[in-house]
Amino acid sequence: MSDPTVPKVILSYGLGVDSTAILVRWLTEPASRDFDLRDLLVVTAMTGDEWPRSGALVEEHILPLLRKHRVRYAQVARASCSQTDGIKVLDDSRAPRRLYLEGAYKLSDEMFEEGTIPQTGGKRLCSVKAKGWVLDTFIEDVTQGHPYRNAIGFEADELERVAKDFVQTVGKTERTAFFPLVEWGWNRLVCEEYLEAQLGVEWPKSACVYCPFAITSKAKRAAMVERWRVEPELGLFALLMEHNALALNPRMGLAGGLRMIDEVARLAPELAAKHRERLESTPHALYDVERAWYGAITAARRLTVLDTGSKRQMEARLAAGGGDVEVGEDGILRKWIVRSTPGSKLRRRDVERFLVAAPQLARAKGNKALDTAWKDWETGAPLKPPRAKKGQAREIARLMVVAYGREEAEAKAIDLALDQKTPLSLEIVAAIRGAS
Repeated sequence: MSDPTVPKVILSYGLGVDSTAILVRWLTEPASRDFDLRDLLVVTAMTGDEWPRSGALVEEHILPLLRKHRVRYAQVARASCSQTDGIKVLDDSRAPRRLYLEGAYKLSDEMFEEGTIPQTGGKRLCSVKAKGWVLDTFIEDVTQGHPYRNAIGFEADELERVAKDFVQTVGKTERTAFFPLVEWGWNRLVCEEYLEAQLGVEWPKSACVYCPFAITSKAKRAAMVERWRVEPELGLFALLMEHNALALNPRMGLAGGLRMIDEVARLAPELAAKHRERLESTPHALYDVERAWYGAITAARRLTVLDTGSKRQMEARLAAGGGDVEVGEDGILRKWIVRSTPGSKLRRRDVERFLVAAPQLARAKGNKALDTAWKDWETGAPLKPPRAKKGQAREIARLMVVAYGREEAEAKAIDLALDQKTPLSLEIVAAIRGAS
């Protein structure tokens, strides 16, 4: 049941080292805070794909403290892939007994259905959608327009992130952000040492089991492979997500375009073998993939399901009749109908089309813009981007402002408009300026 109390202080709790250190210190050292715990709301947005160990540690060490001090703890998640369906409150209690780590509509549900993976370009838009928007929606509902202080777990050496948060909250008079770790002079190492001293455990970094930001270096990729080797089902889950996206787009790879299956094959060949075995038993579909580029971004893709069955059946149907059939360097069989021009896609208009047998996970997706794109390509005319849907520019502008801050978002939007010279890109610039 929802708590009717309007909170005065809200901690965005991501289950990781930084926010856990803040919470533990507040609960155990009253002198570290300037408010009564009755006025505190701790809230977590569940993506549904967090490492189980993080959940186990929170249930063992943090939930008992919250119950002891009668601190309100809310767990929320997206209700579906559409924001129009709102959010789901999984629990809202001063005596929480379990962590709803599974969430509701998971980030991975969206990734599989769309046949894609989280992107490392930009500022973690996956987090903006699965966490930021969910938290903002819930907080707006519970604060009911009353002023509140929002504690954020930025570290003492993350002043740039602090500055961006201030930019993003310009005009939001009801929210006042504050940064306990900055005030205390605590960095990541101090937080880790504090939690180990207080709780007797090494607290892990919070992340989804397939998070691309956790594998941005060779050492981090090796560490992730080791975690997957220890917990193979989670590794197989991540590899299936990557394979699903890679089959539909040969440029995909969880590690910013680099394929984690290659790292796994090198460092944990037994896990790679299990992945191949799992694929053989996974229901497949034969997809017709059409893609058109408009300048610097992929603007349109259409997926058509031609048939369903086993992996071998779909590959056999794909190869039937010959044609431009090849096994790519990613090990995936495709029949090319139209190959894109070799080289960079930046500042270029192009199309491609191929058939591929892939796990039956991505949903068919129509796109009328492809009809125009193919006609333009066939006649040699410049490809014209599809017209923006009503409200699309405002939504893109909103997401850019959330991700980058208003000034940087406007600069990036202007660069995009100069490159693309499309109505949508110009509308995005206007929408960002109009929201200031």
